[in-house]
Amino acid sequence: MYMNDYLLDTPLRGSRIFTGHTEYVGIDKIAITYPLDCEYSDGSADIFTKHGALIGRNTRTSLPYAKGSLQAGNGATISFEILNHDQKARLEFNPSRLLDPNGSTLCEPDLVESVTTSVIIYLASQGLFPLWAFDRSTGEFIHDQPQLWPADWNRSTLVTRLDPARDVLSPYPDCRVANLIAVRKKYTPNDILYRNDYGVINTILWGSPKRMRSQIYNKQIIVDGREENWLRFELQARTPMLKKVGLRTLADIRN
Repeated sequence: MYMNDYLLDTPLRGSRIFTGHTEYVGIDKIAITYPLDCEYSDGSADIFTKHGALIGRNTRTSLPYAKGSLQAGNGATISFEILNHDQKARLEFNPSRLLDPNGSTLCEPDLVESVTTSVIIYLASQGLFPLWAFDRSTGEFIHDQPQLWPADWNRSTLVTRLDPARDVLSPYPDCRVANLIAVRKKYTPNDILYRNDYGVINTILWGSPKRMRSQIYNKQIIVDGREENWLRFELQARTPMLKKVGLRTLADIRN
């Protein structure tokens, strides 16, 4: 029996082509930077648990920073830091987990901006105050009124990491990550294998950590109250790759 014969005898027969299943595509993680109002963002708030200084590679200039992390009500973690003498914030979080604490679904690209807006609003009251959140013409604080933010605020919010992902349910019961380690990756033959608590290979990771890495891992997803074994393929794209494909700012992330 050939592959095509098998597919014709499965529920896949007559279904949409693979690329048509966009409900299984989304953003797993994002990292952004945006300008801060130094007057209200000095890194002294209690949420910052680590302070230090970065030494410039060429100039040897000392740049202070403050770091911390918070857990949202559903347990999702938001990591943040203040850089460049309190002039820039960097956030990293998982919009999918913020929307779905069970981790069963992925955040649609069109929803990333609204999720990010909520995170920025929350952190503005905690010590990371955006530059655009104080209207100097009226003297009004507008950090919690995004309808009053400048129209281009999302274009001054740079994306430094973006992890698009796709979930796959295979019709083959034995299609698990451990069975894929022999697959040859033409341009990146070296990889890293991660095992779960039982010693079973759960993740294959490969690529450049400074440009783009890829990984595939086993993913247990609850569907209609029943646990199913899926695979999740994920890209971890950094600034050089994001620039290349035109995903430089928050405004560029769309379905």
